[in-house]
Amino acid sequence: MEQNHIHPKQARQVDQIVLVSGNLFETLHHFRSVFHYEHWDLHTRTNRNMPKQEFDGGDGTFSYYEAVTPAANGITLRVVEPVSGSTVYQIFLDRFGPGIMGLRERIPDSRWESTLAHFAKKNVPIAQQSETEVWMDLSSSIGGMHGLVKASASASEEVHAEKLREIFQICIVTDDVRRTAAHMLDLLGLGPWEIGHANNQTVTNMASSQYPAGTFPPAEFLPAICRFGNIEFELVQPVHGPVPYFDYLKRRPTGYHHIKETLQITEWNAALEHYASMGVSVLLSGKIGPCGWSNLDTEALIGCVYELSDGVPMDKLPDGYNPCFYPPVETV
Repeated sequence: MEQNHIHPKQARQVDQIVLVSGNLFETLHHFRSVFHYEHWDLHTRTNRNMPKQEFDGGDGTFSYYEAVTPAANGITLRVVEPVSGSTVYQIFLDRFGPGIMGLRERIPDSRWESTLAHFAKKNVPIAQQSETEVWMDLSSSIGGMHGLVKASASASEEVHAEKLREIFQICIVTDDVRRTAAHMLDLLGLGPWEIGHANNQTVTNMASSQYPAGTFPPAEFLPAICRFGNIEFELVQPVHGPVPYFDYLKRRPTGYHHIKETLQITEWNAALEHYASMGVSVLLSGKIGPCGWSNLDTEALIGCVYELSDGVPMDKLPDGYNPCFYPPVETV
């Protein structure tokens, strides 16, 4: 494959993770009561109080509700409920329902035109645009939207929180990890991807609410990892067994599945007990090497799975994980 890095040797900066909701205030209730995200800045956006927008197939009239809260490393969580107009949020909601729409990346002004030219060359459709922000429609390749905003554009309003949560990772579930990795490299310049084998041998204490540790049937999935500036990207392909990623692919095509919060190891047990006390079941949990993680069944609450990490550094992969790279590291 032709190598294509749209930002060669440049630091990448994700400034938003955007979730779309059919009921903003219900979603915020769950974020507050279950996850303890207390501080949100609320707005009603319309074509009267926002810069002029251009929408494919629309007349420029729109409105939506949004709520934003800060996380660590310059990332903001943003929840949007579309109300009217052909916005990118309405397009996503109509296609896929509530969930993670995508990421927004800050682009230095000096690279703005060349970045737009890259996507134009790839024939990527634009779902929404203004002079300082563009949302690219990558739903046919990675199952979501990818936003670009000029680095000189105004940042989101400041929201004060006592503790900034560390959203360390965002994950796409796919039926073909190498195909999706190829799209990510070609379109977003992300690679190489380290692809491993997660199964009953390489995952210690694989478990779920349905299958306690020691009873989980034979199962395997392929995780692929790549760093995207201030956040980690994961791709997951289920292979066999009762892993929840199969259920996700039955409901929709390739797309954003979860965000992961990194905790301190001293917070780990208390966090697991808290979510259990709230009636949140576990879709899949275990350890890969020294790192513990737990996928929480939270799609009905916030539109996506919420994953926890115990914060232990990954300093040794388990035997049998057998990582390989796509593309091979020597060609990147």
